[in-house]
This record gives sequence, C-alpha cells and structure tokens, in this order.
Amino acid sequence: VETRSFARLAIEHFASRELRGGIEIGRVEELTTGRAVFTDVVITDEEGRVVISAPRVTAWPDLWRLYEDGTIWRLYRDGTIRIAGGLVEDAEVVLYTGGEDGLDVSLVGAFQPANPGTEGGEPVHIVIDGLDVRRATVHGDAPRYPGLRAEGMDVVGRIEIEREVRIQVFTGHGHMVAPYPGTTELDHVTVDFTTART
Repeated sequence: VETRSFARLAIEHFASRELRGGIEIGRVEELTTGRAVFTDVVITDEEGRVVISAPRVTAWPDLWRLYEDGTIWRLYRDGTIRIAGGLVEDAEVVLYTGGEDGLDVSLVGAFQPANPGTEGGEPVHIVIDGLDVRRATVHGDAPRYPGLRAEGMDVVGRIEIEREVRIQVFTGHGHMVAPYPGTTELDHVTVDFTTART
C-alpha cells in the first residue's frame, strides 16, 4: 500500500513540475513490474479545468528502461520515459479553445512542457506508444466546431512530449451527435497533430 501511495504522489508531483497541466490519481489499484492500474484519473489544463477524466487507466511501462540505472529520478533528468502501452476506458474528454485565432486546444496544452528544458537544457521526453482509448465521450469546443459531441469513441494512437507535443491517431471510430442534427458515424478517423510551429 505504501509503495502504491508513493507511486501516486510521485506521478502527480512529476506532472505538476514538468507539464503545464496536472494529473490527479484517485487510487493505484495495481502496481507490478509489468503493469500499473490507476482509478479515478483526472487531467487538468493549466487553468485547472478538467480536460480528461477516466475511471480506469492501465499502463504498461517500459520498466527495463526505467530501472536500468537503478533510479527513476535519473531517468527523469537524462532519458526518455516510455510507456509501451496504455488503455483508457470510458473517459470523458472536455475540449476548450483559446488563443488569438481560437485554434489552441487546452487538452493539448495540458501536455506541453512547463519549461523549455529541465536542468542541462533538455526538456522532459515522454513517449506513450500503443495508446488504446475505448468508449470515450468527447465534447466541448473544437477549432471551427463549437459544441462538438462525439460518443462511443474507440481510438488507437500515440503521444510524444518533448519541446513540443505530437498527438497521432492511427485509427478511430464512433459517432458524432453534435453540433449537427442527427447522428454522424465516424469511421477511419486519423489525426497527426503537433504544436510545432513551421
């Protein structure tokens, strides 16, 4: 129990220090060398608004990399934090837009580094491979789509966080019920988004 509590606090502290947003974990249900299960997970943007809430999140961290030098903290400073796979179930995703052109999305901003770089000039580097989101509800204001609501979303993708954030959706499907009347089936959804300015 103490190990699980320490892991929860360590993750929350790390997120508040390294990312613009924050993470709150209700409970660490399982913590082994191959898998971690978290319940009542909430991710907030830099204004403190909830952008993701999920009753259950399962992660398969790359623990060989994590422990190869004997300490997680050295990895935070010098290496890549790699999550080999993640399963997010029944999440609610809330979208807010901002910026002068209304194209900034706070969900993305929550994952951006809090500082350009950590000690030594290198920013945090986090890779989440094999991200599997099931039965998600997405609602709020997306760029050019105010009042969007999509339900039953199943998505497989990847997130990489370094100086910029890159979010990729390799495949996704569900149905959109707003802002347009009726139901629109969403099949073969793909996304490749980065915050890098070109």
